[in-house]
Amino acid sequence: PTSVSDSRHVYTLTYVVDGALRYYDGGDQFWWSIVGPERSFPVRSSTVTVRVPAPATIATYDNYGVRGTATQLDAQTVKFESS
Repeated sequence: PTSVSDSRHVYTLTYVVDGALRYYDGGDQFWWSIVGPERSFPVRSSTVTVRVPAPATIATYDNYGVRGTATQLDAQTVKFESS
């Protein structure tokens, strides 16, 4: 067997998230723990792109306490980066 300890790996995951929208009178919210804490290994960096389908648009966005940056790329897309 090949050992993966002390090695670097890059994974690209693409999927659709169901049930992450919360609906409010003042505006709807996408709420999702993208890189959750339930794992037995460290995640040293991540880049996550969130894209909503048109005609939906992203008015505001936040990392909610996660160290990193969030950049709006267009009306439907935000990129979150952490390291």
